[in-house]
Amino acid sequence: TPPPRRWPGAGRCTWSAPPGVSYSIDTLTNGALAGTVTGAIQAIAPDTALGRGSLFVASPNGGVWSTGNGGSTWSPLTDRQASLSISSLDVDPFDATGRSVVAGTGFASNGSFDAFTLDGSAGRGTQRTGVLLSTNAGSSWTQVGTSVLADQSVAGVAVRGCSQPRGCTILAATYELQSPTITQTTPPVTVPPTAGRDYGLYRSTDNGTNFSRVADLPVAPVTALVGDPANAQRFYTAVTSATDLTATAVYVSNDTGASWSKIFDRTTLVGGTTGGIITASRTGTDVSSQLVVHLASGPNNSIAAAFIEIQTNTRDNTQKSNRLAALYLSNDNGRTWSALAVPSNLHTGDQGSVNTALAIDPTDTSIVYVAGDAVKTTILPVSRAREVTGVGSTRFDRFHEPSNGGLDGSVSRATGHQAHAFRGDSGPAPGRPSVVRGGCGHPGDVGQLVLPLAASL
Repeated sequence: TPPPRRWPGAGRCTWSAPPGVSYSIDTLTNGALAGTVTGAIQAIAPDTALGRGSLFVASPNGGVWSTGNGGSTWSPLTDRQASLSISSLDVDPFDATGRSVVAGTGFASNGSFDAFTLDGSAGRGTQRTGVLLSTNAGSSWTQVGTSVLADQSVAGVAVRGCSQPRGCTILAATYELQSPTITQTTPPVTVPPTAGRDYGLYRSTDNGTNFSRVADLPVAPVTALVGDPANAQRFYTAVTSATDLTATAVYVSNDTGASWSKIFDRTTLVGGTTGGIITASRTGTDVSSQLVVHLASGPNNSIAAAFIEIQTNTRDNTQKSNRLAALYLSNDNGRTWSALAVPSNLHTGDQGSVNTALAIDPTDTSIVYVAGDAVKTTILPVSRAREVTGVGSTRFDRFHEPSNGGLDGSVSRATGHQAHAFRGDSGPAPGRPSVVRGGCGHPGDVGQLVLPLAASL
């Protein structure tokens, strides 16, 4: 067995790549390496039309990769593209060939926004060049939307209809994960910044040749975009506001993004309370709040919404907290909503706007899974790797993965900030994950796997 290859450009804590896998890396225009955080997996898109073991993943500065055998081997797909900073990914689930793939470029790793945009800075990301479109499962790509989407992070992306005669419809939701208050683009080296294009939801109906901002939505950052797995024309999106917390809202479209209507705003009734968390009273004299919404769709008309509250001290503009503040679930396309209990230790690293993952159980839509930046909890023996605890009327399941795969009956401490793609291994050590790693989080991180909490009605 050949030794693991080292990933260059990973700063002080270089990881090892899987044996036989070539590395991806990117450079800044000044020649400096931009790959000191290359491999955290930001987006995952299964492609069951290509086979049960087919999967696309994307990293903040490592490009798009694919596997056809459940993760045993991986292939880099975008090494020759203008940017390897991938912030979002989608596979058209309604394309029977499984060959329609789209990736949004942007800054999706941790760190302050200035670390990406100031002249000469290197580390966590590089060019924001719009969207990459492939109609042959990643064998080749077309760069689209650059003239409109450049200098915006595409935090959510979707593609539909490429296999139809009318061609591809592409949706791109833009906002800066590290700085949601930004509402317009600025040239990356201009200080002070100058006005540019508005962040928002952009749509193309001609294979990406032309993009225009959706006029049905407010002119504001769009923090989430998901499609209905059973309806090719239905999408959900969320809009934030840096100046008016009560303007936060979730919308639905039933015509592939052409028109939108609100399904959750400050007037929505949740458990007898109007507006849920969207209340002006959350902003105090010395503290301002902004809500960033993450969405997940599931079967049978289910939609979940995680509200991350970013609190800022208005005296010195420093961040006080960035954590999950509310979790809601609807099982009727957003007509009615229920509130779920919120775990208190999900975002102990205060990186909720970047590090929140949300999913609805595909077999039981009353269960929602949510993962954050670090879960600092008690050490559990491997034999109790799945602990169920009661929190009010809501059940939370804590999942822990031993740091060494549990080969010696060791314990797990979920303290790292790393993100990984993983699979169950049916080899000699049942349950041991095969982890695809690349790049680095922060010096001193232990790099252990943090798996989600589950909340149910």
